[in-house]
Amino acid sequence: MSRTEIKKGKCPECNGSQIYSNKSDALRGERSTIAISSFKWFRLESYVCLDCGFFAEFIKDEDLKDPKKIEKVKSNWQRVV
Repeated sequence: MSRTEIKKGKCPECNGSQIYSNKSDALRGERSTIAISSFKWFRLESYVCLDCGFFAEFIKDEDLKDPKKIEKVKSNWQRVV
């Protein structure tokens, strides 16, 4: 099972369906973003399975489609190979 299945309501660890997310909440707190540079950041959505406790965070889809943010990551972060 893909780890992104949790976004569809199915836990990739235990196959549970008690999945909750903050994706529609307003951003708040230090876990709501990842800094890309001094003035750019990715916004995060968090998911938790209440059956087993599996927890995952993902960059919001609209941020992954922002070419300026993607280029900033490519130029400042190290690619893992």
